[in-house]
Formats: sequence, C-alpha cells, structure tokens
Amino acid sequence: VHRKTKNFAEAMQCFEEQLTLAKELGDKTGIAVAKGNIGKVFIDYSDNSKALDCFDFQLKIFEELGDKTGISMAKANLGIVYQKTKEFSKALTCFDEAIAIGTELKQNFSLCSYLLNKAKLLQAVNKPHEAEKAAKESLKTAETAKRKKIIIQAKEFLKNSV
Repeated sequence: VHRKTKNFAEAMQCFEEQLTLAKELGDKTGIAVAKGNIGKVFIDYSDNSKALDCFDFQLKIFEELGDKTGISMAKANLGIVYQKTKEFSKALTCFDEAIAIGTELKQNFSLCSYLLNKAKLLQAVNKPHEAEKAAKESLKTAETAKRKKIIIQAKEFLKNSV
C-alpha cells in the first residue's frame, strides 16, 4: 500500500519490520520475500545498487531453499535492475531464466509480467520483432491468467510498437 501511494519511508519501515519478524521466526522464505520488497523500494528510490544487493540476497536464499518460484521472481527482479542500469545482456539473461522457470512451473500469473518486461527490454535494444513476439506471448499468457493490468499494458505496448 505504501509503495503505491509513493510513501517510500513508510514502505521501507514496513518491510524492515517484515524482515525483522521473519529473522526472529527463522523464516527463510519470509526473509527472502522481505528483502525483495525492500529491493523494490530501492528501485522506487532509484538506488539500483542497493536494490541489486537485495535481489542477489533474495536469489541466494531461494536457491538455498530450492524454491523455483522464488528463484524466478528474484531473477525477474534482477532483470529489472539490470535493465535500469543499462546492463542489457544481464537483464535479458535474467528475464530468460525467469521465463524458463515460469514456463516449467506453469506460473502464468507471473510469466506474463516476465514476458512483458522482456518485450520492453528488447524494444530498448532495438529488436522490435523479438519484442513484438514477447509482447504477444505476454498478452496471451495474461489473458489465460486473467491479469487485466498486464493485458492492458501488453496491448498498449503492441499498439505503440507497431
């Protein structure tokens, strides 16, 4: 809620409390989720270095736990940071890895978002045909998952990129 209202200080405080509680409970999944949430706040603050640290930490925990869903989420988060820092090759690798896991696990809810992020990246690196393909796949997956926000974003992307 606080991130959506742009109240970043309160969002950070809330997620720091989430992290503290997860640590107290010894909940590694909770720790990883909290670090991911903190990383997203750092993205909102445009502190990509700290966001990258959070998502790297998140990925390590999910890998340690063997949590493929968490790994795909962390890879997608890393891809977003790499795209923002113009490390396009690393971003593409992260998105492709997230997409591969999402496809394997049939995670259509997350997969459509990963595909749209990849489409935006491909557009940014002047690969319009590949971008269009990823966006169409995102749209199809979003329709299957009934993710209205991603459906709208994918349609808008396709309208503006053609």
